[in-house]
Amino acid sequence: MDIHFILKDNLHVQINTNNRDYIDGVKEFLTDFVKDYRFMPKYKKGGWNGKISLFNRPTRSFPYGLLFEVIKYTKREWSDLDIVISKDVKELYKGIDISQMEYNFSLYPYDYQKECIDTLLKASKGICVVATAGGKSLIITYLIDGIKQFNPNSKSLIIVPTKQLVRQFRDDIISYNENDIVSIGIVDSDHKEFNKDIVISTWQSLNNQPDELQYFDTIIVDEVHTAQADVLLDILKNCTNARFRFGVTGTLPINRLDKLNVLSYLGPVFKTYTGKDLADLGYVSQCVIKQLHITYKDKYTGKYNDIKDLIFHNPYRINLIKYIITNRSNSILILVDKIEKEGEPLYEILSEYFPDKKVIFLSGKDKSSIRDKWRKKMHTDDDIICIATYPIFQQGVNIPSLRTIITASSTKSFIRVIQSLGRILRKHVSKDLGGAELFDICDNVRYLKDHAQRRERHYIKEKHNIEFIELNEKDGIYKI
Repeated sequence: MDIHFILKDNLHVQINTNNRDYIDGVKEFLTDFVKDYRFMPKYKKGGWNGKISLFNRPTRSFPYGLLFEVIKYTKREWSDLDIVISKDVKELYKGIDISQMEYNFSLYPYDYQKECIDTLLKASKGICVVATAGGKSLIITYLIDGIKQFNPNSKSLIIVPTKQLVRQFRDDIISYNENDIVSIGIVDSDHKEFNKDIVISTWQSLNNQPDELQYFDTIIVDEVHTAQADVLLDILKNCTNARFRFGVTGTLPINRLDKLNVLSYLGPVFKTYTGKDLADLGYVSQCVIKQLHITYKDKYTGKYNDIKDLIFHNPYRINLIKYIITNRSNSILILVDKIEKEGEPLYEILSEYFPDKKVIFLSGKDKSSIRDKWRKKMHTDDDIICIATYPIFQQGVNIPSLRTIITASSTKSFIRVIQSLGRILRKHVSKDLGGAELFDICDNVRYLKDHAQRRERHYIKEKHNIEFIELNEKDGIYKI
């Protein structure tokens, strides 16, 4: 019996078969638990099993981006069935002829970047996973240029994670394309420049703009793990005329359903380059992660947030941060989670202790222009202690000379860990001898010890070098 994959519409593939068992199998394959479903009221009340399916049983259809996953499932579980893919479905992944493409920007792509560019343009849809500091903005700029060489009237939409990155991305494109005038528009709370050839925005700013989205033939999502947000999925669905759909990211979600959602309206993952891969090839800086495991004199008990708040202000722990800063002659980024209970108190402590340094604290309360000003200063100055909340500086922010990070607040998020690490992987002459370093403060107490173990697994998964350093508050010394 044949399994026919036919085109339902621009965004969905339909299965044509009389094999009901196979249809049931595909539905089960494309169904999984929502992240943290156990804590959701609907699940607690017993009205929902915590699962969502990406397969529409009545129409026997699924998002086009899951086609490769469904084919792999069929070959694995239903090897006796013959797969027939219609011509119009194959046309979904027909891109452009890159044999005549010219690479004329001020920066020529590295081999791995060119592989990503060529692969995506030939397929017209898909995702490339490139570790943070791997030059994703250059890849995206060449993708747009390649399509414009094929179709000069092309209109492209770039979706970035934060408002701060909108302007940074615009500046990057202009710097790469310095010999030509580029028509670049910004969409945010103050600008609605949809009439430009290239439009850069966040998914938040594009919410409730469905009429404008139909005019784009190209949509590119920077850091695709944000595509699990319902609003961003709606944006991808509303770009009904976007033939070219790409994702370029440093990380993918760990949760299976989140990952399937990311693939759904972008496409399959074609290339993956980890930070360790790029470091070994010499494209990004080598980095050592120093996990500082602290055993405390006192026993910390209570709820999660109570323990976390008390631990953060432990004198031995605070002095450890001071010790690291004192023994470094470069600017340092310190990442925290909370504003009032972590960032602001640490700012007061370090400002008093280091009067000769520029100590700053940045959070979501600060305008993107202020954050961008300090980002540029950190690249040129070596006397800055920048305390920042994780969301502000964890993804996309470009500070090539930054070589030291202290993660002062415990986290277990894979995305947060890997994106934060990416801040110090960018190549710079100051790292040629000593490389980059991340000090991960690990607290051997309830809840936080588990977080540290999870971070260790994240580092190992990405193949980074780890140093384990045991510290004891009773000793009162720091052996790092």
